[in-house]
Amino acid sequence: MSSKNSNLKLNIQAVLEKVKSSVNIKAGIKAIEAKLPKIKVQGTLNSTATRKELNTKLKTITPKIKVDADTSKAAQKIKKLCKQKEDTTIQPTVDH
Repeated sequence: MSSKNSNLKLNIQAVLEKVKSSVNIKAGIKAIEAKLPKIKVQGTLNSTATRKELNTKLKTITPKIKVDADTSKAAQKIKKLCKQKEDTTIQPTVDH
């Protein structure tokens, strides 16, 4: 039973050391990054490839449109502008 306890303690100690090491490495990287000089990179995009990629990505986006509008003021304005005697009905629609 003491052998199992020893192995468990060793495993726990190893995991803790690994976590400490990982934290120290990340902190070291951040310290080094702060000291590195910034590099300016300039390039030219391949417009055809970029356009194709953007179009592909845009096709995968499904927009969600929520319309919350008071159309009574618009109907009154249309009646006033057109001097119509008949009732104006405004039906908001969204093209899909």
